[in-house]
Amino acid sequence: MLDMANKPASACYPAALLGPLGVCGAVLGLNPAPLLAEPRTPWNPTPRAQLRALATDRPDKTETPFTVDAGHVQVEMDLVRYEHDRTISGGARFTREDRAYGPMLVKLGLLHHLDFAVGIEPYREAREEVHMGGERRETWRRGMGPMTLRTKLNLWGNDAGRSALALLPGVQLPTAQEGLGSEVVEPALGVPFSLELTDRLELGAQTGALWVGDADGRGHHFEVVNSITLGLALSRRFSGYVEFWTLLDPETADAWQGTFDFGLNYLVNDHFKLDLGLNVGVTESAPDWNPFLGLSWRR
Repeated sequence: MLDMANKPASACYPAALLGPLGVCGAVLGLNPAPLLAEPRTPWNPTPRAQLRALATDRPDKTETPFTVDAGHVQVEMDLVRYEHDRTISGGARFTREDRAYGPMLVKLGLLHHLDFAVGIEPYREAREEVHMGGERRETWRRGMGPMTLRTKLNLWGNDAGRSALALLPGVQLPTAQEGLGSEVVEPALGVPFSLELTDRLELGAQTGALWVGDADGRGHHFEVVNSITLGLALSRRFSGYVEFWTLLDPETADAWQGTFDFGLNYLVNDHFKLDLGLNVGVTESAPDWNPFLGLSWRR
């Protein structure tokens, strides 16, 4: 998620970043990583007075390239998330509702530019309803959703500069109960980027690839995810965003998913934020609408 707070300047830089990344960064107006007097780790955490501005991966789908400061924990969660979709195919009308309560991402800062996160869905329920030929059939599934493990490495812009870029590799584990998630391991890689356009306006983008399980459970195939988002600081505490997100399976390019997303953030204090939003499907294969309410908290 885009965060409009100013990032602290840095004065001392390692020579290694004067290579290709340094050249690219200079063009984009970034400042490379600072050379710290002492390495920050979970056992030598960043002092609270030196913490970067709160940056979160939620509520939009375009994740932030900024990492959690070393030795600190950040929790980002949906209090409740609802998804609704209705389609008509072969003379039948299908309705699907999906509710998730308390899905969260727990992040730990490992180094100054590296963090690790665990994503869990404690409880989820899905309802599927089929109307065909005057008959109605309803199916419910309830239980735990999948677990995600991932790490984020910031390549530049974590502390200063107008732009930032990170690598975000991860894997989804088949911990979900039957019908609530994939039954195979699914690796993924994302590349989030942000660019400060003005003091109040910021552009974010992300591209990534997913190695997802086939519907028959016998193999995997690639899917490509892209998004672009625009964040606006409305006041010192309020900010908003609009976003366009796509998911494409190259083998079925005519059934790509696209959503138009928008939402608001309220910064309660430097370490606590509330958010709400709505994702609206703009293609037939995407969910029709998906409202949510959540929060992020750091210590």
